Amino acid sequence: MAATIAAVGGALVAPILTPNAKALLLAVALIYAGVAALWQRKAPARLAGWKLGALGTSAVGGGILALGDRTAFVTFALAARGPSPSLAATGAIVGALVLAAIAIASGERGWTRLPLRAISIVAGGLLLATGLVIGVGALRLT
Repeated sequence: MAATIAAVGGALVAPILTPNAKALLLAVALIYAGVAALWQRKAPARLAGWKLGALGTSAVGGGILALGDRTAFVTFALAARGPSPSLAATGAIVGALVLAAIAIASGERGWTRLPLRAISIVAGGLLLATGLVIGVGALRLT
């Protein structure tokens, strides 16, 4: 849902942005995502005490996690810059589903055994580098 809203927002903003502004928006989104990936964060709070039932807890917990998510910002920027906002939304949704499937298949023990810090450092570095390259191009510094 957040990906769809972000893509629609990007599509609405796209006509009023210049090509350089679109590239700069994407660069800022990627740099923000890279910094957020490198930032040391604590584990999310457990939802075990909620009395909404399985469906209600999943829906409310997922909605809370989606608010302020860097994926929505990157989806918004990709939808504004790319030729098809629906591809940006589809990519974000498929990416989230793949991660969810891996988490479900591996279980909590398997997920916590992954080198998540190393994965975050590599992903954050790639996002930062890509954002900087796009940003330099957007500012015509090359």
